[in-house]
Amino acid sequence: MRAHLGRLCAAVAAMGAALCLCACDPQEERSQSGGGSLSAPAASVSAPAADQASKTAAAATQAVGLAAGSPEADPLRPLFDGSSPLAGTGPDSAAVAAQSDPQRRAQALALINAKPRYGGLSSGSVPAPGTLPKVALPKADPSAGTQGGGPVLAAFDSFVRKSFGLADRVFGRRAWGAAAARGSQTPMSPRRVTVHHTDGHPRTELSAAISEMRGYQSYHMNGHGWNDIGYHFVIDGAGRVFEGRHTDVLGAHAEGANQDNIGIALMGDYNRDPLKPAQRDILRHLITFLALKYQTDPRQKGFIQGHMHFNQTDCPGRNVVAFLDELRRGVSGETVALLQGDRPSGAAGSFTPLVVLNG
Repeated sequence: MRAHLGRLCAAVAAMGAALCLCACDPQEERSQSGGGSLSAPAASVSAPAADQASKTAAAATQAVGLAAGSPEADPLRPLFDGSSPLAGTGPDSAAVAAQSDPQRRAQALALINAKPRYGGLSSGSVPAPGTLPKVALPKADPSAGTQGGGPVLAAFDSFVRKSFGLADRVFGRRAWGAAAARGSQTPMSPRRVTVHHTDGHPRTELSAAISEMRGYQSYHMNGHGWNDIGYHFVIDGAGRVFEGRHTDVLGAHAEGANQDNIGIALMGDYNRDPLKPAQRDILRHLITFLALKYQTDPRQKGFIQGHMHFNQTDCPGRNVVAFLDELRRGVSGETVALLQGDRPSGAAGSFTPLVVLNG
């Protein structure tokens, strides 16, 4: 019995290493990793090695199925962003540890690069930049919450304070105790947004949300070998915005579509949890700000997508997917109202119209 359990654990660990696909494009992340466990190119893996990885994963799947009724079986946890190709499965702690094995890591990357996408999915239209006039956004006035964050985060904080009367909603990397990113970073020029969910708990207490943020970063950096948290922003259950990567740095959140793409994750499982009004509002305001900041018309096709548009996943959850069309209309209406000097819905009483700049 002990020998059988040992073989089962080894098979499960191998499957977890092969299937820990999460959200990023490994090619893009490797290009900015500065070495580390992702440095071996997937092209160096031979076809027999990839075939062997597939057989190992299939054997592990069968073994898990046989052991499912056993009381001592430890079910695999779902990937936090719902991107596992096997419904309801994902890596356990043994699988994360197995990723330190370079051969298994390389085999997993070969499978990632070879895996098919859902039928009908594509990178979609990429909005053209410079399609909005340049505006004078409120001058950044960093608060205690935005310290350690980038200038875009500080500008967004001023934007929601002055335009919508929302204070103490924005938290920079220092505020949540982010670890320093490692390796080099690849610059990008944002012109689209992808919405995710974390497939976890929609934390509303600040201390719990901070703990979640540290957990995401640790999982991305130590579990996957990435140089930083994959997202650019995370919104908790109370409608607070936490900065991940800076917006002008390539993220790791939408495999094959990370370029010029800002990743925003909603903290929670939105196949189960309903979106709260505070989350809806701050998500709309954040994307409106990004459209204005990067002069990209949000009415263009492809400006706002859910993660499932690009990858085989149920992320960002059915409740967020059902909200996306409303979100697109809301961002478009809010952006146009601000440009025309009208008071957008939910604006503060002291609302000051944005100034359109010449040139």
